[in-house]
Amino acid sequence: MGKPLGVRVSLWAHMARKKRLYFYTSFKTAAAAGLIMVLLGFVWIGAGRKQDAAYRKLLGDERIEVQHNTVPADVRQWVNEGGVLGATSKNEFVIRALPKQIRVPILMYHYVEYVKDKGDTIRQSLSLTPYTFEEEVKTLQDAGYTFMTNAELADALSGKITLPEKPIVLTFDDGYRDFYTDVYPILKKYHAKATAYIISGFLGYPNNMDAWQVKQIVNEGLVEIGAHTVNHAWIQGLPHNELVYEVNQSKKTLELLTGKPVVSFAYPYGAFDVPAIQALADAGFTSAVATVPGVEQYQTHRYFLLRLRPGGKTGKALLSWLDGVKDEQVSYLKTGVKE
Repeated sequence: MGKPLGVRVSLWAHMARKKRLYFYTSFKTAAAAGLIMVLLGFVWIGAGRKQDAAYRKLLGDERIEVQHNTVPADVRQWVNEGGVLGATSKNEFVIRALPKQIRVPILMYHYVEYVKDKGDTIRQSLSLTPYTFEEEVKTLQDAGYTFMTNAELADALSGKITLPEKPIVLTFDDGYRDFYTDVYPILKKYHAKATAYIISGFLGYPNNMDAWQVKQIVNEGLVEIGAHTVNHAWIQGLPHNELVYEVNQSKKTLELLTGKPVVSFAYPYGAFDVPAIQALADAGFTSAVATVPGVEQYQTHRYFLLRLRPGGKTGKALLSWLDGVKDEQVSYLKTGVKE
């Protein structure tokens, strides 16, 4: 015979209570786990925002470089007194023998990407879409321009090489990750040379290229790697020991990484002065780019080569703009007054 009915009912009730308890306990556990995951998510987002804010603080507001559109007064005076490349009287005869100026547009870029964060006003203002950038490159190539690096431009200023008929230089500041993901494929497609200025201390940061990406680009031979200091430092007026560190260490780090000489430099924020120029010359850099607008590159400008912001122009608009650019710097370097 089976168990008495009262026993069976009691057993079933006990099993039901156990099942309800099991599901209740499981629900509480799942809810707690879900709550933990949500909290961790908020912590992760908060940490990410803090990290991004810290990174942005380190990087600074790059839009300020737009204000650096004239040659600093101490540099103008230095040039007018005969300062050239840190030159001495021993090589003045060489300087006089070289071309006084060459017309070479140097185009300046920062981000090339589709900006997702509409609240990132800095990135919005400094960004160009990959589509527009490709249209610019295609426009220039179809118009007969020859892409070269800043190292090659410095060699032309030294009389070591002859410039092509229509030279142009593409430069990219900061070493952002989109250079590898968006820019570099376009450069390879059109076999266009360029110079990328890397902040050596920012390698591996979320928004910047990793060391292996820089090495790959260098090994494929299309892109020159230049220095952009260790910490994206404002080197104008920087104490001498800090200036030397930012200049020399960035060069050493990138040379160790790439196995190639690093001879080109870009001033963070476009900020420079005579001590900065002398530090670059002493470190072995052969040229540097500023954010001063112009297209005529002079022997006396070797350490503040002039650049242009294409601003998304393509096709005939880009070509007409390049043909019509006037070098406003020429008129006031000797007078100190912008005409």
